[in-house]
Amino acid sequence: MKRYGFLIAFMAIILSLASCSQELAVTSPAEEDGIPVRFSVVAGTMKNASGVVTKSADLPTVSESEITNLWVVQFSSTGAYMKSSYHPTVNASVIDVRLLAGSNTHVYFFANWGDSILSSFSGTETTFSALTKTLTKESDVYYNGTTLSGKKNLPMASAMQTITVLSNGYVDLSASPVVMNYAVARIDLPYNITLPNFALRRIRVCNIPKVMELGAPAVATTTATYPSALTSSTVFNTNYTDVSSNTGTITYYVPENQRGQATSNTTELQKTGLSGDYPTYIDLVGYTTLNDSRGEIHYRMYPGADVIKDYNVVRSTQYTLTANLAGVSPIDGRITQLSLANSYIVAPGQSVYIPVKRANQSDLGIRFLDVTSGSLTTSIVWQSASGLVTPTMDNASGCIKVTAPSATATGNAVVAVKSGSTILWSWHVWVTGYDPNVTNMTQNGLVWMDRNLGAIAACTGSNTFDQCGGLFYQWGRKDPFPGVNSSGGETSTYYNGSTTATNGLYATANATTTGTSAPNYNLPLAIQNPSTFYYGVTSGNNGDWYTPGSSGQNNNLWVMGLGKTVYDPCPAGWEVPGIGSWTSSSWNLPSATTSYSNYAVWTLGGVNSYYPITGQRVVGTGSLDWQGSHGCYWYSTNTGVRAYFLYVDSGNANLLYFEYRAQGFKVRCVKE
Repeated sequence: MKRYGFLIAFMAIILSLASCSQELAVTSPAEEDGIPVRFSVVAGTMKNASGVVTKSADLPTVSESEITNLWVVQFSSTGAYMKSSYHPTVNASVIDVRLLAGSNTHVYFFANWGDSILSSFSGTETTFSALTKTLTKESDVYYNGTTLSGKKNLPMASAMQTITVLSNGYVDLSASPVVMNYAVARIDLPYNITLPNFALRRIRVCNIPKVMELGAPAVATTTATYPSALTSSTVFNTNYTDVSSNTGTITYYVPENQRGQATSNTTELQKTGLSGDYPTYIDLVGYTTLNDSRGEIHYRMYPGADVIKDYNVVRSTQYTLTANLAGVSPIDGRITQLSLANSYIVAPGQSVYIPVKRANQSDLGIRFLDVTSGSLTTSIVWQSASGLVTPTMDNASGCIKVTAPSATATGNAVVAVKSGSTILWSWHVWVTGYDPNVTNMTQNGLVWMDRNLGAIAACTGSNTFDQCGGLFYQWGRKDPFPGVNSSGGETSTYYNGSTTATNGLYATANATTTGTSAPNYNLPLAIQNPSTFYYGVTSGNNGDWYTPGSSGQNNNLWVMGLGKTVYDPCPAGWEVPGIGSWTSSSWNLPSATTSYSNYAVWTLGGVNSYYPITGQRVVGTGSLDWQGSHGCYWYSTNTGVRAYFLYVDSGNANLLYFEYRAQGFKVRCVKE
């Protein structure tokens, strides 16, 4: 009996010791092989651009010190793979890891990358050193799984540890902590904008590489780059962050992007980017409340080791950029001033600001003196889906802020600024993830959008007219009319702010009876009623929406090459093409026996651009016609009482057809 009592006591002691050991060591079931080695793992600290260690306060949503999960990878002294282990929970700085016995083995630690980053790796150390994580959006930079603090964690990596593991016992190396360095850089931007009559409203980071290397690339130099080559398709921009004040601070974490130096720069004003390359920069966007022609004003700031020539963003480094914008100098290449427009693109889930001072630039003259006036209101004229957009007045910036609340919904809308119940001006809002400044095509010496204005998808030869058809426009008018449904018919349901309307939410009116006197004739009514299709009678008023009679037509509503007009319907930087933009050759025409049954395809310079044959809205009624048999695309060029358009059908690609200006045709924009 005494012997059994002794054995029970002995086993209790053993179990007690095992329990204490497990509190210190967090191991995965797959790592029972090997020798236990104890490490101390600690988060490192950022250095500033001069190499001085710095520690800023954690953001409310990000922890710089937390290590939530850990990968440990071991190679032989010659670079052969030995083993790896994953520790999903690290709740103490001391951790026991099992390693295989070997002399001068190479051991690496990676924290906050998640469970899949190395789950199938078994290659050599050389292969391992080239491993990367793919990024497509800002949140990919962080570890977004469950964390102890509830905050997002930063990915970290240690330098190589050279460790000899003996086969005859436990090794305690915790006296010399393994320091985990950040795989990202931190950019702090305190801003204080003192420029008069200016409101800062949006900030984002641009040119973020879509790749983040697990280990540390080479130290930044004046010539070496990492990633080795970047294009517009291998970088991305963060979404804009809306700000409501000219003073504040914002912080971003980004992967490293080492683009070298512009060694010839001598002043801060010359740090404007690198030709043909993609250095990371901060984009600050604001709006002037002066009654001028300026739309968005972009101010670019490039992080680096200095403010003059260095374009290297290096991991585990903190950069502080101070934005003190007090003026807009014409020689400051960091500033880009966009013109005003009648069409604005907003990505799903994002917002866009539309300066209302555009209303003061038409032939009707000044409509209101103070663009910040609290008496101005906004409303939805029509939208292609209920709740697609939400417009609100931001009087301090002189803008309408239009939000597309859904992160997935796409479509089109028209919003207006009003005084009382009178519409003073209206704008097309194109809700799409498409950025024509990134995705476009060059043909005949011009840069083209790859889709019709208002299309929610690029034409590929297989999608339907409601996806790639785009919107209809009367020649010279800025406001669109609804396109067609998937079968080429009338879209039956469109919405204003609160109610449903049928037949595309447009009205019709006879331009021969509604027009007023010279010099502007029907222009005031067309501006006040953007959803009214003013049809023209072909006998007596030359089929024009603008003038009620046979004279007084305005030939300068759309003009390419002489400066974009106030009525041009394309977004900022784009315009309606003029005569000579298309060529007569290289067209694959639609027919019932080809894959181009609903499209004409212009093939030039090795590029295919698709033109859906979605027909027209008829000059005398506004109703649909020719869907699936004809494609009609406006030029900005007029001739006599009519205007030129590109016409394609099953047998023709005619570049110089001309038609009545009250017709509703499509628009394909070209870069200014």
